[in-house]
Amino acid sequence: ETLVSLECKFAQVTDEGVIALKSAKGIQVLGLSGRPITGRSLEALCEFPNLNRLNIDACDRVTTDDLEYIFKMRKLRHLSRQLPAEFRERLQSRRSRLKLFP
Repeated sequence: ETLVSLECKFAQVTDEGVIALKSAKGIQVLGLSGRPITGRSLEALCEFPNLNRLNIDACDRVTTDDLEYIFKMRKLRHLSRQLPAEFRERLQSRRSRLKLFP
């Protein structure tokens, strides 16, 4: 069976854990809210070919610079993350089909 959706609410998932998930090519939905991940995880997520929903809300170690990796996630259609206004506007202008929450 293929892993399609993974919600990591209570797991202590780190960058290493996200990188290890790269072999699960079928992941479409990934919830990492509040996990101690960094830009290393976002860089790895660029290699998830089917990822279309991502929740990285309250991931305090992810910087605005790290968020640039979102532009490389071509299939991403839903993103949950508080974004700086300027970045949000740029993202919406370049990726109009991407729905942003909140």
